[in-house]
Amino acid sequence: MKEWLIEKQLLNYKLNRESEERQHLEFLCVELQKTNLTPERLELIKCDLQRELQGQHDLKLRKVLKESELARNEHNRTMEDLEKLKIAYNQLQISFQNLHDKDTLIQESDRQFIAESHQEVVNRLSAILGSDTETLLNLFRENSQIRAQCNIILDETQKSNRLYDTQLSELKNDLIQTIDALTKAQSDRAILEEKCKVLQEEAEMLANNLCCTQTELKIVSQKVVDVEREKLSIQNRLIEECKITTNQYFKVVASLHCQMHTYSYLRNAYMHNCSNPYFILDLTNKMKLATTRYEESEAHYQQCEQEFAIREWDLQKRIKDTTEASKCRSVHILTQLERAQLNLKELSAQCKKLTMTLSEVTKQESFLIIIHIIELN
Repeated sequence: MKEWLIEKQLLNYKLNRESEERQHLEFLCVELQKTNLTPERLELIKCDLQRELQGQHDLKLRKVLKESELARNEHNRTMEDLEKLKIAYNQLQISFQNLHDKDTLIQESDRQFIAESHQEVVNRLSAILGSDTETLLNLFRENSQIRAQCNIILDETQKSNRLYDTQLSELKNDLIQTIDALTKAQSDRAILEEKCKVLQEEAEMLANNLCCTQTELKIVSQKVVDVEREKLSIQNRLIEECKITTNQYFKVVASLHCQMHTYSYLRNAYMHNCSNPYFILDLTNKMKLATTRYEESEAHYQQCEQEFAIREWDLQKRIKDTTEASKCRSVHILTQLERAQLNLKELSAQCKKLTMTLSEVTKQESFLIIIHIIELN
């Protein structure tokens, strides 16, 4: 029972560790939403993981069901052997009682024969007390022979009693050993039944966890697809903004060229009409206004160029960060998969250990059956 409790604690610890790993995988799936993986690649990864988990779960479930069936068959066979041993034990008790009664009857008949012989001798002695000496000597010799025969019979009776006691003690020891072996087999059978129940519960729990994991993978894949769509929409919006900024830049350059042409035209007109003072004053005001507009357009152009450079730098940084994060997450997911494979190997080792235990119990039962056959022979 202590070993079973320790194994139960280990199984609970493994289940808790698997739940923690599942939560960690959920966190990783949430973080995967920020990666730059394509939906096709994510779908392939999801299908591979699903196939691998489904195959491992099916294999483990088949092994557990097969071991449960073997344990159930061993239990039925053990019960049949126990019934046979009980019947044999009852038969041995009946035969022992018959032998005891037979030996008692033999001893009683021997005592009665000795008593009758002694009484006959006494009667014959009392009948022929007045006979001659030769007859008395013959009677004395006959009495001595009868006494010797009685002593021989008593010695043989004592030897048979000692042999009977020895055989009885050996039979009792064999029966005690058989009962101890049956008790141990029953305790081992109870432990195996508990282990089979625990393995069945674990298989059901693994099946439920697999269904939950598949559902969560579907949800996460849908979220990843949504995030990918949102990412594509953001990229399209940034491209549109870049196009708008580029168009504004070209418009500003065109306006600058127009202003330069206007400035050249005004300069030529100034050189042509420099003799008119009103024209010079008007031209000076127009030049100041044009210079102010040019400075404003130049400042606006520099501001647009800075905003475009900042947006481009942010976009490159995001792409770089998402690429590095996706690489790190891919490495982490591979580590998690290796850890899951190690857990599956540990579970396979436990299944092998349980199979070895069942084989040992089978050997013990075979040994008990051989002992029973030897006793019957």
